[in-house]
Amino acid sequence: MTSYTLHINLFDLLSLTAVLVGLTFALQLWLKNSVHRSANRLLASALAVMVVWMAGKLLTDLGKAAPPCQFLLAFGPFLYFYVRKLLHPDSRFKRKDLLHFCPVVLELFLGIYGISSWVQPLALASTGVYLHLSHRLIGNYYMRLKFTEGDRNLDEWRWLQKLLVSLGIVVILSVPYILSGFYFRFSGQVYYSLYLMLPLW
Repeated sequence: MTSYTLHINLFDLLSLTAVLVGLTFALQLWLKNSVHRSANRLLASALAVMVVWMAGKLLTDLGKAAPPCQFLLAFGPFLYFYVRKLLHPDSRFKRKDLLHFCPVVLELFLGIYGISSWVQPLALASTGVYLHLSHRLIGNYYMRLKFTEGDRNLDEWRWLQKLLVSLGIVVILSVPYILSGFYFRFSGQVYYSLYLMLPLW
């Protein structure tokens, strides 16, 4: 009788838990019937990108081959369109909006040709840019609000602003990890704390 041993450490177990919880939450967001159904589907897509990335890191850590394209460069655009759809529910997705997803094609080619080490720094920069654009969307929304009894209602999207700021902090904290790994080629264990920060967001 042949016995098989599965070598899994605490980080792998936590990563697997984060992947399963993230996948479940993305499915719930996708299938939920609510007023913001299309916005929830955009958020579910952004969450699915993070789940695919975490699953790729888990597979790499277990010595398996990760998918060549993990669609990391799609995270920022999905987040931006989620914010836009929440603020302006009547906005439609147009053909020109597809241009925001063109970097995903670049990521695919980088993955196919084996130079995917550039993807994480590009994904950080992309996420930072789209966080800034999302924050500007909220600011423009507030500027368009009419005064009611001498004041604007500035608390309506405060929760969204706090989430965007917290994600921005995670992005800023991850810059030293990604750049040091990019230049010094550290092993994946250096990034454990970073990988666990992202699902907690």
